[in-house]
Amino acid sequence: MRNIDQIISALYLAKSDNREKMLSDLIVNVIYNVGGAMPIDLILLYIKDTFHLEAIEYEIQNCLDQLVEEDKLTQKDGRYNLLDIAKGEIHKSQLSSDGIGTKRFNSFKEILANIDDFELNDEEVEELWNVFNEYLLECFLVFGKKAINIFLPFKVDELNGDNDITSSAFEKLKSEKLISIFKLLTVEYPIKLNEAELRYLTKLANRAEKFYSLGITQEDYDKIKRLQIKDLIVLVDTNILYSILEFRKHPDDCAINEILRIANEKKIDLRLVYIPKTYKELQKARNYLEKVIPRENFKISHIRALINSDKLDPFAKKYYEGKLINSETPHPSQKIRYASDVLKTKSIIIYNNGFKELKENKEYLNERIKDYYDFQKYYNKICDEKGYDHSLYKDDKKIEHDVFLREAIKKLRVKLGNEDEMKFVCLTLDRSLIHFDHYIQRQNYNKDTGRVINPNFILPSIFIKRIRPFIPIETDDYRKAFISSITAPNLEKENYEESLVVQKSMSFFKNLGIDDEEIIMNCIKRELFFEEFTKHEKESTTEDFIKTEVAIEIERIKEEKKLSEAEVQTQKQKVINIVSDSEAEKQKLLNEKERLNTNFETKESKLKESIRNKDEKIDKLESRLDILEKSHQDSLDENTKIRKKITFEKSMDDWNANRKDFIYDKWKIQRKELWKSFGYFHYVSLITILPVGIGVFLKANKNIIEYIESIGINQWYVWGLLIIVLLIEVLGRSYIFDKSKVKNGYKWGLALINRRNRDKIKSNLCNSFENDFLKENTKPKLND
Repeated sequence: MRNIDQIISALYLAKSDNREKMLSDLIVNVIYNVGGAMPIDLILLYIKDTFHLEAIEYEIQNCLDQLVEEDKLTQKDGRYNLLDIAKGEIHKSQLSSDGIGTKRFNSFKEILANIDDFELNDEEVEELWNVFNEYLLECFLVFGKKAINIFLPFKVDELNGDNDITSSAFEKLKSEKLISIFKLLTVEYPIKLNEAELRYLTKLANRAEKFYSLGITQEDYDKIKRLQIKDLIVLVDTNILYSILEFRKHPDDCAINEILRIANEKKIDLRLVYIPKTYKELQKARNYLEKVIPRENFKISHIRALINSDKLDPFAKKYYEGKLINSETPHPSQKIRYASDVLKTKSIIIYNNGFKELKENKEYLNERIKDYYDFQKYYNKICDEKGYDHSLYKDDKKIEHDVFLREAIKKLRVKLGNEDEMKFVCLTLDRSLIHFDHYIQRQNYNKDTGRVINPNFILPSIFIKRIRPFIPIETDDYRKAFISSITAPNLEKENYEESLVVQKSMSFFKNLGIDDEEIIMNCIKRELFFEEFTKHEKESTTEDFIKTEVAIEIERIKEEKKLSEAEVQTQKQKVINIVSDSEAEKQKLLNEKERLNTNFETKESKLKESIRNKDEKIDKLESRLDILEKSHQDSLDENTKIRKKITFEKSMDDWNANRKDFIYDKWKIQRKELWKSFGYFHYVSLITILPVGIGVFLKANKNIIEYIESIGINQWYVWGLLIIVLLIEVLGRSYIFDKSKVKNGYKWGLALINRRNRDKIKSNLCNSFENDFLKENTKPKLND
């Protein structure tokens, strides 16, 4: 149902501040609902789960920074939380929404009660209420902010009865009776519109406009292929390569990383390239880096002292910060050697064009270089006139590169496209280069407006805003995303009363045929207009009130006209008198004196303002210094805690290692003793059963018994002797044998058969050993 004009409107909204406002609302709602501090990765996850949107980390980070700056969020250790005042505003917004919801439902029931003679039960009223609210949301989903015009008393737009939105609502209703009532409801609703309902519609309209600023669906992009970016070549300046290769930190680094992500994931059709001359300039930076960063292996304490000194240039600071994380971090000059390979891994390639015609036409390049020197003088002159401390001075090689790069972009545009198309553009962090480009373009064309249509150079953060409308919104369910987003609580303060009154009053102006903007604006700007309008609205005399206001305004205009005519005559007479006055020269001197006095007062006011501004700047700098000092102290405290923790962890590791070694050594000794006991147990067992064995053997061999008796020994003596030996062994085993060793040997023998018993014996012994260790070795503790 959405047409091309509506899609283009959404693309326009994506360039506005509404996008940041919408994302900020989503962030605040997520943190409020979770009820605690959250890191950015968790915020992104909750936005996806709650609002069905794949938010861009770079944009969310920018919104988080802005919310912190606006004192709505706090940030500590990479986690964000709501301030109490922001929580109170959301809670208040929710209570207000609940109150409006109750008023709306009561008003809805009154409208139903006045529709024909239908009798409805509570279930049917609830069904109509739910379907009608879904119908309102669908209208805003399709038409955006303009949907409010469908529901105003003097509506400009209206829906046909057979449209998709209405048909969808009919399908949700269970009976023909409810469908008939719904048809009457859509007619009666604008007529019966009250304050609470109009406030709700206004909120939906504003939130719908914010949501559209996030982008449109992939299906809608398929309808506007001719508007999409095609084969955009994005050149990068040397300073961009510094950021990509992580040679230094820059506020636009996040924007650069986001552009890399968009290019690598093919969100839009663009390529990142650099020209050979830029690569040569990058290679020349090796000597500079060798000069500003000595090749010396400092200790960790030295590196921390260097970083905390705040005396390092950006290149050295980034290098030493990397050294803290990884001691093997290579020197930047080494990284430059392999820069082309590193850039390839990030899908940034060299643009295979030597620009031979530019190199050969040295006279032309020299003229352009002269233009840059003229610009530099112009720039410094402006800075001097405005009292800025900043001035611009580049070395000759840098100017030669910048001019060559600009002319290369122009050549590519003319050769492969149109100079006014955004076919080729160069990312740079050098604002003076951007100013130079604007300076030259204003001289060459657009002299009437002084506006640059399509600059050759652009900051990464500005470039993202240019291309953002052409990146489809990422969502698994566009409808759910829309409804959940526009119905979420809102932190923005909205003046509903005046908004409602001005919309209602405009309907009366329209109905009376008053379309003169000056008359209308003068009426509604009057201080008590809204208060009196509300009073007359209650007394049903609004139309007469508007007529009176318009009549008063017309009379005022007529009176002003008469006064103006009289003033013209008066001024004319004064001129005649001055011309004829013999003291004309005296009057001239008096006028000159007045002019000088006025100029003096103006300059004095500007000087006072300048002093105030400087005082404010000093206050801000002192405040910033206090914050930095506190941050430094916090850092020292944190380092002390880390050192204590590292010492504790090392002591704990040593203690655990000693404990394990002690238990292991004890167990080795004890295991040997158990095996000895096991052998002793076998020896005792053998000695004990030996008499019985001999008796059994003799009983089984009668020849031996006969032999014993043949030599004169009675066999009963033998049997008696064996019994006596057996009794001595059985009754006196406690005195003859080591009872403890026999017992331990017996248990270990059983343990060899049953693994569970063996593990139990080992566990009990190890626990005993550990207790012995604890008695002699105190466990380390972490001191605060």
